Amino acid sequence: MRNLILLLIFICSNVCIAATAPATATQKPVVPATVKATECVPVKLKTQGNNIILPGPEEARTGRLYYFKNTSQQSLWLDHPVGHASASAGWSSYLRAGNWAALMMTRKNFAVSCSVINPGNVDEFDCVKAISVCVAKSTDNIANQKNTYWLAEDKSWDDLVKAMAKRGVHF
Repeated sequence: MRNLILLLIFICSNVCIAATAPATATQKPVVPATVKATECVPVKLKTQGNNIILPGPEEARTGRLYYFKNTSQQSLWLDHPVGHASASAGWSSYLRAGNWAALMMTRKNFAVSCSVINPGNVDEFDCVKAISVCVAKSTDNIANQKNTYWLAEDKSWDDLVKAMAKRGVHF
């Protein structure tokens, strides 16, 4: 049954494989040039193998909004690696080169893996080399969020801001 589920996930192009190595270097914070410093501030990220570790909210029971930009030349799948594949079903996000995604985060030390899906293969990709991450400097209506979920995915910066506004998140 598990193999069938994994095959279906692969067919739907909704899978990522993550490395599980001890924590290593910290990524240099990068704010992509297309984003104003008033909108997004760099995040110091820890790494674990090819994964990045998001620090999460500073205060318990609050939300933090992260922005991801695919800085690589390839389309990527971002995922949250877990011990049981079914525990993260439906969580991964597709992100084309140059596009953005916004993640509402309420957990601390949240791992994100990156993968590239090629015909017949799912290849791990070093997230530090593939994405830039920054955190919303200030937004309305996010402090009381209680879950971790994608607010908007695979959009240009302008379209991402519009999609988030439709969901009630404003700068």
